[in-house]
Amino acid sequence: MQAKAMGIPIVQRWTTVPDYRQEYIDMLESLKQKGITAGVFGDVKNGNELADEHRRWVEDVCSASGIDANLPLWENGREAILNEFIEAGFEAIIIASDKDRLGKSWLGRRLDRELLAELKDRYRLSPDGDVGYYHTFVVDGPLFQKRLKILEANPVLKGPIWYLDILRCGLVEKADTGRIKLGT
Repeated sequence: MQAKAMGIPIVQRWTTVPDYRQEYIDMLESLKQKGITAGVFGDVKNGNELADEHRRWVEDVCSASGIDANLPLWENGREAILNEFIEAGFEAIIIASDKDRLGKSWLGRRLDRELLAELKDRYRLSPDGDVGYYHTFVVDGPLFQKRLKILEANPVLKGPIWYLDILRCGLVEKADTGRIKLGT
């Protein structure tokens, strides 16, 4: 839906864990045959203990397929990236959060300056510097011709993570910013 909102094509490929690496290489090779010469990855090193291992994996699969790997955010600070993201006019919501530190109440929250300030306070007050695990979903931005509107979603707990299971979502004109209907 994000690709449709931006008016760009999307490439999706199904795979399984045992075949993931080879399927990824095959997908990159098929993109190379269509004229794609590089992949851009949004990985950030700072604050991610597994980042170096993941970067090696990205560079390895790209190299195996003859595609350049670009990681433009690699050395940037997370706070600076998030501030620039917000300043540029992007909008994202929390769609996954750990149950122990952030919890279910964070699902559906908008990533804005208020939320960033709250995360900074959590970091400052945390003995181990961990604010909690979360993932976001971009619903609008300067590249979007229309915004995504989540019409219905349910919180779902899977293991240690709460997820926002999006049941209905549509594209709307950018002025329509209605609220998310959360199930129980």
